[in-house]
Amino acid sequence: MEIPAVRKGAKTKLFGVILIFLATLDGMLSWRGGIEISDFYLFLFAAGVFLFAVGAIRQAHDID
Repeated sequence: MEIPAVRKGAKTKLFGVILIFLATLDGMLSWRGGIEISDFYLFLFAAGVFLFAVGAIRQAHDID
């Protein structure tokens, strides 16, 4: 039984999704607590979207 290889970009996409969720949850908790949402959460969200896009592009070019 052979284990299939991980496609390129899968880890990058997963890390991007994790950053998006983290930024969204942290931002909502700060907003709910009455604390001003800092630029750090926006940076995390943007970095997550960027990493997700890079992973998607790498996966699209890996289809052989």
